[in-house]
Amino acid sequence: TEPAFRGRGIMSRLIEKSFEIGIKRDYKLCVLIPSEASLFDYYRRFGFKECFSRTTITKHLSEIRRTASGEKELLLKKADCNKIWNAYIKSPFFGPECVVLSRQQNCFFIKELEREGGQAFLFDLKGKDDGYILLGQKGKELLIYETNSNAEILPFLYSAVLKDFSFDRLTFYQPLCFPSDEL
Repeated sequence: TEPAFRGRGIMSRLIEKSFEIGIKRDYKLCVLIPSEASLFDYYRRFGFKECFSRTTITKHLSEIRRTASGEKELLLKKADCNKIWNAYIKSPFFGPECVVLSRQQNCFFIKELEREGGQAFLFDLKGKDDGYILLGQKGKELLIYETNSNAEILPFLYSAVLKDFSFDRLTFYQPLCFPSDEL
């Protein structure tokens, strides 16, 4: 809620309305991801419980440069929500253990990412444009919100982002591309 409109019960009414709609549609689960840690207590008042945590890994530029592979550079190709959807449905994020987005939700997310200055790219992962990366930038930090890259491809992905972006550190959210001991 915009700061000028806080304290008027707007969010409370939106949450209650979403519950009504969910009940009518026979939804079994309602998931909410607070935009900041300070909101957890607020959402608990509505019955929300913390059920998963966000994992982030940050790499500094020197480490990215050391790990980057100069042998084969990935070509990052700007992609729209339909192209990202086709890569997403083949990715580990579309698995039974994940919160799976619908095509409509995925498209909304990509459009919001772009509206906020982020970008969506495809790259060749297994012989076709089935690799993808969703990223944004805050100052000198490059943020990778999601990628279906794996540990094998990571050095090539580093080379591509080094070529296309200027940053001091790179932060991955919910990374699947790192070995479990590093997570």
